[in-house]
Amino acid sequence: MVTQLTITNPTETNLSEAQKKFNATLAELQKQQQALIVWQQTHEHCQNETMAKYEPLWRDYTAERIKLALVLDDHLTHHKFNKQQVNKLNECLIQLCQTLITQSDDPELAALHARYCSTNTSSAAEWDVMRAQMDELFGTDNHNADNFADDFMTKQQHNKQEKTKKAAKQSTKLAEETNSALQSLQQIYRQLVASLHPDREPDAHERERKTQLMQTVTVAYEQKDLFKLLELQLAESTNRPDMTTVADAQLKNYTQLLTQQIKQCKAEVNDIQMRYKAMLGIAAYHQLTPKRLTQLLKEDTRQLTAQLKQTRSDRQAFERDVEYLKTWLKYIDIQPEY
Repeated sequence: MVTQLTITNPTETNLSEAQKKFNATLAELQKQQQALIVWQQTHEHCQNETMAKYEPLWRDYTAERIKLALVLDDHLTHHKFNKQQVNKLNECLIQLCQTLITQSDDPELAALHARYCSTNTSSAAEWDVMRAQMDELFGTDNHNADNFADDFMTKQQHNKQEKTKKAAKQSTKLAEETNSALQSLQQIYRQLVASLHPDREPDAHERERKTQLMQTVTVAYEQKDLFKLLELQLAESTNRPDMTTVADAQLKNYTQLLTQQIKQCKAEVNDIQMRYKAMLGIAAYHQLTPKRLTQLLKEDTRQLTAQLKQTRSDRQAFERDVEYLKTWLKYIDIQPEY
């Protein structure tokens, strides 16, 4: 449809700036809509894969680490270890409990967390001493500091007032342009309603078709979807648009509405991307493509499967033989990997 909506003029070599801008914006909108469709499909695929594979694995992994913590606690309680081994076991249990307590409400885990992690918090008295030391170092009684703060606040207030005035002017101009663009949208909507209103259709089958089309028109109008309305007008209306005859002023209104749709598409794509970046621990400024997201999900699932297998194997070996646990403690770093 974009090729049909795109303005071409075979009798004139040059298009006006408004026509060129309309064509470019139309092409960009199609590009962003396609990108959004790909992201929505990828999001649905990843959700299905997560529910079917990753979440069950994660639940099993959490349960297995809780079992591991209970085994380590049992051995620490009922067997002898040297000082280094005790320190390592304590560190392992602290790390495990601190991680798992946010992932499970298991009562046995809560008891372990209370036992091993309560000594890891600072007392209120220690915090009071620290605050007093900070106040002594960075107190605000200094007269020069007060003057500096007053001057700074005055300048900030002045700058804020200037920005407010500028923003008000820009807002007024934008409101006028938006109102004009919405009038153009309303004009197309009214033309479609006049052409497609089902009550004016005597044929029952055609009346049903137009009823469905009118629902589509209404949704497009409510969403300010100019692109969809123009498509419908081109396909269904008796007053089909000849884009080459549309005045530049009208085209500018169309371009503004299309630009808003582009921003909306980008915002929806960005929302999906940011959610997955947060889940995967990816910095906001790093690029994430649908293909890369699918690869990362597969890799995370593979890694989680391996972690679950290794944790279960270690836990079972520790249960059978405390000497195996002591050997394991000899070779691991004090920071556990679970």
